[in-house]
Amino acid sequence: LRLSNGDGISINKKEAAKYYKIAADKGQMNAVYNYAVILYKGDGIASDKKESAKYFKIAADNGNINAIKNYALILLNCGISNIDKSEAAKYLKMAADQNDVISMYNFGMMLLNGDGIEVNQKEAAHYLKMAADQGHINAMHNYATLKLNGDEALIDKDEAAKYMKMAADQGQVN
Repeated sequence: LRLSNGDGISINKKEAAKYYKIAADKGQMNAVYNYAVILYKGDGIASDKKESAKYFKIAADNGNINAIKNYALILLNCGISNIDKSEAAKYLKMAADQNDVISMYNFGMMLLNGDGIEVNQKEAAHYLKMAADQGHINAMHNYATLKLNGDEALIDKDEAAKYMKMAADQGQVN
């Protein structure tokens, strides 16, 4: 960490990566996560998204909330694997259930659109509302749209208007 941040010594990202890998390979979970970030960003070493995903998964499976979210997002966005999107959904749900707003939104959208998992508007509304209530602008808009145009049991025009206004007040123009 000191090599990475220059805490009292010269910054040496390549050397820091080397020591993070040693500690990660010995099972030190903070090092596993930090090494995954270094691999992803290419900070001092060549970027390697596939190897990064491997280390994020290890940290995720050991409960690191940031690793859970990052592993899911890598699976969805980096095209490193032909893995089923249901794997990404599983990890997004884990992070969302631990109060990660970005994961709430992304998991809600996967449920809404049936992106790799079965469409479930009721559950999508639940996750989108949680993200909206924590200030996620796109979640506000999508939750409102769902309350306006979703399954009949979900329609609530007053609720839709409330969340559309919240989104508009935050700068959402769609």
